[in-house]
Amino acid sequence: MAGSVEHGPIGVSGEVENLDDGTMIRALSPWPGPVGSQLASREASPRTRSLPLIPPKSARRGSVAARLQALRQGSRGAEVQKLQRQLNIRLIPSPELAIDGIFGPLTLQAVKQYQRGVAIAADGVVGNDTWYRLLRGDKVTVLQSPITALQPAGTSPTQTRSTSRQSLEATRPPASSDSIWEWPLEKKLLAVLERVPSRLPGITRDELKALSQIENLALSLAIIAGFCLLSGGTTLVLGVVILGIDMTISLASASQNAALAATEDDLNEAADELAHIVLAVGIAAFIKGVGTVAKSARGAWNGRVAEAQQRTKPEPSKPKSPPEPQPEVPQQKLQTKAPVKFGKKGTDTEPGAQPPTKQLIQEMDAAKARATLSPPEKAGWPQIPSRDAATFKKAPEPIELAEGSKIYRVIDGESNPNGSYWITTDPRTMSEAQWRSGSAVKGEWNGDGAFVEYEVPKGGMKAWSGEAAPQISSDGVNMLSGGGNQIWVPPSSTRASTPISTGFIK
Repeated sequence: MAGSVEHGPIGVSGEVENLDDGTMIRALSPWPGPVGSQLASREASPRTRSLPLIPPKSARRGSVAARLQALRQGSRGAEVQKLQRQLNIRLIPSPELAIDGIFGPLTLQAVKQYQRGVAIAADGVVGNDTWYRLLRGDKVTVLQSPITALQPAGTSPTQTRSTSRQSLEATRPPASSDSIWEWPLEKKLLAVLERVPSRLPGITRDELKALSQIENLALSLAIIAGFCLLSGGTTLVLGVVILGIDMTISLASASQNAALAATEDDLNEAADELAHIVLAVGIAAFIKGVGTVAKSARGAWNGRVAEAQQRTKPEPSKPKSPPEPQPEVPQQKLQTKAPVKFGKKGTDTEPGAQPPTKQLIQEMDAAKARATLSPPEKAGWPQIPSRDAATFKKAPEPIELAEGSKIYRVIDGESNPNGSYWITTDPRTMSEAQWRSGSAVKGEWNGDGAFVEYEVPKGGMKAWSGEAAPQISSDGVNMLSGGGNQIWVPPSSTRASTPISTGFIK
């Protein structure tokens, strides 16, 4: 989508009966089940699995903050090995780092290349921001020369290459594209959700299996996990009214455990926690709670980012002395740009949204299904991540933008002007309804109000192009149909103009 794009959470509307009955009562109940359900007798409804509703605190893992170490040059150990495995699969072409657990110069170089590729501070320190993007599965195409081993003094380049190859072969793990640790965040959450039904009794199990939007539920859980990763393991106490304090903590814990899963046991542990929540509150409350917590988590993180940007905004410098008076000169009538007035993000029905149709739903589901598949590739073109390719109605096509042509990106006050999603039509020639509908940009993603433009430099520019896929409106009911042209380029590969008013905000 041509703007700030990200996948959105889902939630189920409707009233849930008697949810605020106290978590202590639910914890003491020997027969967990959806709130309001009645079991005739133990003999008539035998328990198929003995699961305490709240896992003992001694059995819970620590927070993400305690388990995700900040790594830097000189660090050693298993966490560095995990980092090296992530870098080997997220950087294209792979740096083929030795999995030796030593954060040396080559690992440092790979970290900085990755940080530049995802548009965060390239300081070489692997903190929450870097871990989050690695675990989310963001891939970076390295356009500069590949990482090479440093040549020790007194050795020839041939000796260095030979020694480097021997070291790599000795420490490289068996080739596998299906290692759980390297799975993208959304794939892990989907795998956890698929394990939950087998942990539930008959009726509840069948209801959960019948859900048609389990992929969207996985996306919502991925947002919760992402907030925990970015905020350093901050415990989520959002959505307490729906789930209760213990259940909300368990939801955050399960999402965190899934994000850091490296084995089948890790995935099973996260599935156990989610099963406890479903048994305690029922499926309807579980889905609504996940959607509410995900939405609140994203809003809380956006607020933190905005506050950080405000705190770091430099104050205007004061002149040391008043400027000297200038002689009056007749003013020339210049063509000036309209003043920029940014809009605010919101969850109301967007201009251009329409009631859902069977065709739009099918197109949206088909696009989202591609997020778990390998993205399209072409030699010489930047690598587009699977989750970005899934924002196109069909697999995007490689194109070469002509030298001197212009592309445009609609933004609000928080958007990255040099992001990935662009359009080829000047926004001033369309209404907000036409832009939002064609580009399928939710109001909760982008408040709009301005756009930037970029003129393709000498030699042209390689990009991916196609029609934007439909999206559910921020109101959760209507849809943005998509179908407008969408251009994808690697983030921060452009040098956008200063913001220009779209005229959408009056």
